[in-house]
Amino acid sequence: MLLKGIVIRKTEAGEHNQLVTFYTKELGKIRVLAKSAKKNTSKQAGHLDLFNLVDFVAVPGKNGQIITQAQSSENFLDLKSSFSKLMAGFFVLESFHRLVYEQEQDEILWNFLVEQLKKLEKSSAERQNINNLLADYKKELLDVLGYRQQINEEEIDYFLQSLSSQRFLSLHLIK
Repeated sequence: MLLKGIVIRKTEAGEHNQLVTFYTKELGKIRVLAKSAKKNTSKQAGHLDLFNLVDFVAVPGKNGQIITQAQSSENFLDLKSSFSKLMAGFFVLESFHRLVYEQEQDEILWNFLVEQLKKLEKSSAERQNINNLLADYKKELLDVLGYRQQINEEEIDYFLQSLSSQRFLSLHLIK
């Protein structure tokens, strides 16, 4: 099945394999196995970097989906070349990993994620600008997830943390 997704997480899965978590336009958040992605000779490895917008083919395997082809269409290189943008981007990806359920396709969430990464890509790397983008992102994320409450700026991080069963590691990196 041909899918379009953004790489939001990668974890080790054996000596040469990686488990790649995508947020896809077609299926929502999914995890797929990238066989031999850690080998030097892997043709897929560069396409499966965090933040990349990837067109890929996934086929059913014994224990889930397996990537057979991958081609990145957007790499967000400006985002990756700035430390402050990268830290903000890590929070965006981590929030999708922690707060969005798997296998629930949502075009609004897809458009929101792509839009946020493009905003980070185009923004200046000044700390105040990144802080403003993140504050707006947190409010919009809660709204998109259906939490349309009036929450104080000071309480947003606490509220986001309360929605996840695990601590947000990237929240401490961006302060």
